Amino acid sequence: MLSKVKKANLLDGTDLKYEQQGRYLTIDLSGIKKDEIASVVEVWYMDDLKIASIIAQSLDKTIQLDRIAGNYDKDELITSWTFTVEYPGTYHIQLLSNEKGRHSNPVWEGADQKGSIEVAGKIITVVLTRDKEKIDPTLFFYKEITCNIGAIEFPKKGTYSLHLKGFEIGAGKWTKGLGLRRILLTN
Repeated sequence: MLSKVKKANLLDGTDLKYEQQGRYLTIDLSGIKKDEIASVVEVWYMDDLKIASIIAQSLDKTIQLDRIAGNYDKDELITSWTFTVEYPGTYHIQLLSNEKGRHSNPVWEGADQKGSIEVAGKIITVVLTRDKEKIDPTLFFYKEITCNIGAIEFPKKGTYSLHLKGFEIGAGKWTKGLGLRRILLTN
């Protein structure tokens, strides 16, 4: 959803607390009385409802390209995403991945790989570096590694594709390859 929320309530009119951060909407359902059949939540928007059919830019201008939303060709070592840009400008590119392997001795498989990113008619050479790390909130034995790749300019609104090339992607704990989580484009 790309539209700004005006209010959220139950079908009976009970107002619900909510928080909208970019493309994410969190509705607090604590303390509501559940209906036997279905508890219906209404969400009202400020303007006409805008729904993205492809990956869309958030209201905070962030573009999040999750691994699971990309198309990965394991023979060619290319992961691709298509997305829309609503706010032209220069965006910083970060690649987020996670450590894998044994809990007692996690390994980050990013340091050994080199490749490129093709986006907006440009090719950016990618040499992964461990620029920032934090404990992964969902896989607390492992660290999430952030690699700062560079910047790219999107000169106008429109649909773009990003291709991550040359990286063997292995999402599983025991599979070979980079534990890619997402690529973030931030303004």
